[in-house]
Amino acid sequence: MRPAWGIAVLLLALGAFETWAQEPDWPSLARQDLQAIHDLVEADHPGPELDPEFRALLEEGFDAAMASADRAADLTQYLYLLIEYANGLPDHHLAVWGNQQHPQWAAVSRPESLGPGFVASYRRDAIIVSAMLGVGVPPLGAELVGCGDHDADWLLHRNALRFQGNRALAADRVSAAPLMFLDQGQLDMVRPEHCRFLVDGGEQPFDLAWTPARMGWLQPLLAAAAFGNPPQIGGRWISDDLLWISLPTLAPTGAAVQAMEELRQMVDAAPADADIVFDLRGNGGGNSFLVRGFAVTLYGEPLVAWGEGQLYSGIPDAMRASPANRDHFQSFRDALGVSRPDDPGLARYLDTILAALDTAIAAGEPLAHLGEPSEPVRTDPPPSPHAGQVFVIIDGRVFSSALLFVDLLRAIDDVTLVGWPTRAHGLYGEIRQVALPSGWAWMSLSTKAFLSAAPGRQDAIAPDLAWDGEIADTAALEAWVLSLTDGR
Repeated sequence: MRPAWGIAVLLLALGAFETWAQEPDWPSLARQDLQAIHDLVEADHPGPELDPEFRALLEEGFDAAMASADRAADLTQYLYLLIEYANGLPDHHLAVWGNQQHPQWAAVSRPESLGPGFVASYRRDAIIVSAMLGVGVPPLGAELVGCGDHDADWLLHRNALRFQGNRALAADRVSAAPLMFLDQGQLDMVRPEHCRFLVDGGEQPFDLAWTPARMGWLQPLLAAAAFGNPPQIGGRWISDDLLWISLPTLAPTGAAVQAMEELRQMVDAAPADADIVFDLRGNGGGNSFLVRGFAVTLYGEPLVAWGEGQLYSGIPDAMRASPANRDHFQSFRDALGVSRPDDPGLARYLDTILAALDTAIAAGEPLAHLGEPSEPVRTDPPPSPHAGQVFVIIDGRVFSSALLFVDLLRAIDDVTLVGWPTRAHGLYGEIRQVALPSGWAWMSLSTKAFLSAAPGRQDAIAPDLAWDGEIADTAALEAWVLSLTDGR
């Protein structure tokens, strides 16, 4: 699971620094926390042991960030420096976010940022104007060509993607584009004064007037310019034959825990020939055992176990064998008997991890292997108890355990993926969340390398049927999927 933090949360919280009696020494705090990030990754992440390029990026990024630390003049610049370092490492789960519980956080909150009077979106391989906030700005639908000597792609990377995502992935471009014209004071932000746009087929110049914009008012426009708001957790029959299950998270809390169980019961009660939609829009992951439960409910344990076997390459996954990781999984295991006594599968998984970590640490090995190398088993599948069509709605936020669910469903059944491209899996996961020494920030740190499924985790997942409308338009999506079931 990756925490839903990062730049999107910073938008609501960061800002111009207001001086108080004991102003923090931001350069020193930046150096302290950059060193901590480096050392935590080096000691507890499997990447440096498995991938020479990972280790090289860890060191090169550290040197570059430390060289810029003296320029960190406030909380915003301190945090963006840490975020850029973490984002430069080849692990989508690695992230840094601000600690809004810090006692001085309110003193540095920023009600306003600077913007040029419009919001940008990434749609159909182009950066376009999706919202106009003032007069004299490019019209809706105008396509950005470039600003000054820089083209649109360079500006998108410089102002947004170096902090969030991978410039090669369409999903990350969608996430980042609304932030490329938002100045929060981050280091080396490019604030162009003149840009060129395609309007009605012709190129036109526009002068940009950067003015304050209140984040509480701007945030809904930024969300809409990316993917829009995800659906609420819930299930409903949208026709006599089509059950729509909305799963925007795999980390339910409060009432959502019971709602998740009610959804599983709806799937269990559905006729064997019912068509089912798993709507994963906005699902950034969480507990993979939850979605395994949905799969078992729909297909039965024999077919799910067979599907998992098809995903296994014969190479066991690896955990970084460190005392800190061992303590993390032990605390998780200790809490399990209280919080989830009915989850024997998760308990067995944690016991396997702890035993492997103990063996590797005792032997002085850097990696703990969760099993032995073996030949993958390729057999015919057992019969499926479900005869209906299964659709899966995906978007660029679907990640981590939600992608594992997609993989499992595709191994089991001829499911149809609908929507927008996702992010790439990445090789690493099973995160720990760690408070950085200064107290001003946290980070998420992967502990496991998914070597058993590595070949299938490197690329983004494209839908079988691409949705050309807005991914947040649930009513239109429902109508479209209904038309697909009627016409199959």
